[in-house]
Amino acid sequence: NVTSSTQPAFYVRPSGLQSNLSTNTAHDLAWATETFDQGGDFSTPSFTAPVAGRYQFNWMLHLQNIDTAAGDIVVNLVAHNGTVEHRYDFGGFSADVPDWSPTGSMLVDMDASDTCKMTIYQTDGTAQMDFHTDSRFSGYLVC
Repeated sequence: NVTSSTQPAFYVRPSGLQSNLSTNTAHDLAWATETFDQGGDFSTPSFTAPVAGRYQFNWMLHLQNIDTAAGDIVVNLVAHNGTVEHRYDFGGFSADVPDWSPTGSMLVDMDASDTCKMTIYQTDGTAQMDFHTDSRFSGYLVC
């Protein structure tokens, strides 16, 4: 086992609220505040793999004010070798959803210079969903 201070790793959060995200549009999530960026490979909205390997990505999103008329909320981890889609059905709620925090993780194969970012997409409803600063996104080279 080896621990290296040059092993690529990052942990980021938004610096401000992304408010009233428009519907039926994919939005890049803006991760502008770095808790750490070991290797300097993260630049909002994307991580760029410095070397080929398997990378672990983790996220916790804090979303607010989701419209009761929203159809699906689609959270995507968009990487060069494919997109990992997490689709949540919001149809049937009797009132707006004030707070929701979806979480996820994925191991992704990346080549050197491949990028990875997160997007969010709301189908239908009113453009009132907010991406809150309590959200987090992290990643690191596993092997």
